[in-house]
Amino acid sequence: MGVTIRKFQKKDYKQLLNLVTELRKTSEKQHVSKKLLSLIRYKKHKKQIREDIKRYVNFEPKVAAFFVAKKKSTLIGYIWGNINRRRGRVLDRIGFIEDWFVKEEYRRKNIGTILWDRMITWFKRKKCNGLELEVFPNNHEAIEIYHAFGFVDKSIKMIKKL
Repeated sequence: MGVTIRKFQKKDYKQLLNLVTELRKTSEKQHVSKKLLSLIRYKKHKKQIREDIKRYVNFEPKVAAFFVAKKKSTLIGYIWGNINRRRGRVLDRIGFIEDWFVKEEYRRKNIGTILWDRMITWFKRKKCNGLELEVFPNNHEAIEIYHAFGFVDKSIKMIKKL
């Protein structure tokens, strides 16, 4: 298939912005109720996504990694994560998956798995002893995948407007 997995480079920024926007739109359309969306959406969507990307790609490389999947000159997927310390816990060095996305037309072609494996390898090299992520409760396909990967449900996060 000719797909390359590598670390994010600044020249990828514009294409990455498009992928992150696509992920957000897909999530909002398929996995988030209108009621929840009214509570969590950004006031200035594009501006906030740009700021989020800049913040994550500028993280200290010792505690964060960002990998992209590229076919020819086009980004088709990405994964990013960072390390959280939890002093005093059995799992005290947690790899946290911030985002994981592959364009619809490239799914079920092992690209997501390769991105995932690259991220997990990075976490292991950084001596993480646990892995954590968040998923919308209506994203049943992703939840099934995470359960198959050995994840267990940890908590229910709730929100309410005051």
